[in-house]
Amino acid sequence: MKIAIIGAGPSGVNAAYWASYEGHDVEIFEMKEKLATKPCGEAIFNEGFNYVHFKPNETKSVLSYVENVHVYYEDEFLLEANTKPYYGYIVNKSNFLEEILNDAIDNGVKFYKKRFVEVIDANKYDLIIDAAGYIAFFARRNGLSYNGYKLAPAIRGYGISNDIRDDTLYISLFKYGYAWIFPYGKNKCNVGIGGHVNSKLDLENRLQKFLKKFNVKLTSKIEGAAFPAFGPLKRLRQNNIVVAGDSAGMVMPISGEGIRFALFAGKFAFKNDYEKIFKERYYNKLTTGVRLLNFWFGMSKEELIKAINTLDPKTLVEIFIDAKIPSILKMIKLFKDINLSKKLISLITSNQ
Repeated sequence: MKIAIIGAGPSGVNAAYWASYEGHDVEIFEMKEKLATKPCGEAIFNEGFNYVHFKPNETKSVLSYVENVHVYYEDEFLLEANTKPYYGYIVNKSNFLEEILNDAIDNGVKFYKKRFVEVIDANKYDLIIDAAGYIAFFARRNGLSYNGYKLAPAIRGYGISNDIRDDTLYISLFKYGYAWIFPYGKNKCNVGIGGHVNSKLDLENRLQKFLKKFNVKLTSKIEGAAFPAFGPLKRLRQNNIVVAGDSAGMVMPISGEGIRFALFAGKFAFKNDYEKIFKERYYNKLTTGVRLLNFWFGMSKEELIKAINTLDPKTLVEIFIDAKIPSILKMIKLFKDINLSKKLISLITSNQ
């Protein structure tokens, strides 16, 4: 097939690599000069490396190995947990994508940077993959439904601190989002905050307060972007156009994590049964994440803290990373709270 890919993010470059590896004629277009300009936490859980052509120990892009998390609520410490089996890595995302792209180019892929694709001749290609991220206007203009596709804001920067561990994620929850401090190599950190709020100033103030707790000194400017926050599109294909990654809403609503799902989409986006593969692997998981997010929004501060302190750490990690709704047995103590029990029953019995 002759394939055009719009966007050189995780899903775009990975699609370029795997499609060219299987012998397809691939062109990829990127509107920016540099890859990975969109702010994010740059964390990839171990599962994500199942979808790329190298292992974590085979790339210099990996900066930190992480297997622990410290959880706060509005900067007050709640718990420490080991994240296994969801251990993962912090990567230099720009270098990570460049590595995949360069290997794709070695396979014969033609790469065009600083190319804003507004119109493309669909008849020239057998398949067009819109992997342009949340802007994804090409698929929209060509009839793919984006009903229910909603965005939330996030900001991100870099800093230095002697008060964080190289193997630990630091997360401070608040009512409509969370702030993070992720290790980014020795004494360095990726810092940011995202949430369902309209005030950039509110996000900035909350982030600065959390950074102060760990004596983080910023070494970059704070940059912002949007991310899809309410689950994946129901359809991924319109004629010979498919969407992948952020363009398809493939972000875990409860955590904002997207690289794992984008890499997955890139590996399969050019396959005839792409939609089926996604439905079977991640669709239900991401839509369950929407239910969990709405449950989170429906709880009071006191109820949320009670839930976090009552559930065991492993269960909390499963909720946050893999959208696993706990069993009734694990939540039995929470049912003693009448108001919270009603919300729990609604969560368990609600339809997707």
